Amino acid sequence: MALTLVQLIAAVVLLCGEARAEYVCVEGDCVGGEGKLVLKDSAGSMEGRFWNGELIKGKTVFPNGDVFEGWFKNNMLVNGTKRFQDGTVQEGKFLHNMLVDGKITYPNGSTRAMKMKVFGDMP
Repeated sequence: MALTLVQLIAAVVLLCGEARAEYVCVEGDCVGGEGKLVLKDSAGSMEGRFWNGELIKGKTVFPNGDVFEGWFKNNMLVNGTKRFQDGTVQEGKFLHNMLVDGKITYPNGSTRAMKMKVFGDMP
């Protein structure tokens, strides 16, 4: 699981970090409407509703196959579902891309409720 977490962090940095990846709008309005952005030279994409050039509702597909779907703020999932390539699913509310209120379903079918005490703003 540690390798998956490292891959996830690398993908988030790639998609949202200081060294912004280069995206190309391939359909629709990727600034203030419905559209689809693809990561140049990669399998990553962002699709859905955009406002001021940022995804606010829709789906992000990472090059490793992980899919985040729901509501976004600052290009980070705040409410929705994360589906990881290994079959793990996280559903609920997220803060800084971490599940803080919801549940995790593991590939073997077992589930775990998550409720973290959060200080500061909650989306």
